[in-house]
Amino acid sequence: MPIEKITADVQADNFAKLKALFPELVTEGILRSLRRKLPWLEAPDSYADNTDALDSLIASLTARAAAQGFTHRPGAGAQADLARHEGWIHLPTSFPSS
Repeated sequence: MPIEKITADVQADNFAKLKALFPELVTEGILRSLRRKLPWLEAPDSYADNTDALDSLIASLTARAAAQGFTHRPGAGAQADLARHEGWIHLPTSFPSS
């Protein structure tokens, strides 16, 4: 197993444990980080109390990043064919602009 995969698994496991123990600290930290990176972002504090709202905010920012060309896109060939049939999860490469 590649070291990157092991590291990602450990980070994901630690994040899950932290979120289970202190959910409000995790969501507040995410919202605070988004506001710091995106000064134009207007999101109420209540988003930190509602994971559905926070998930929606992150999804909308990801959609904006995709529309601006700031996400990983499927490569040509087989990857593009699979994306057309199965869909594609866009992972941002940078933050969207206002």
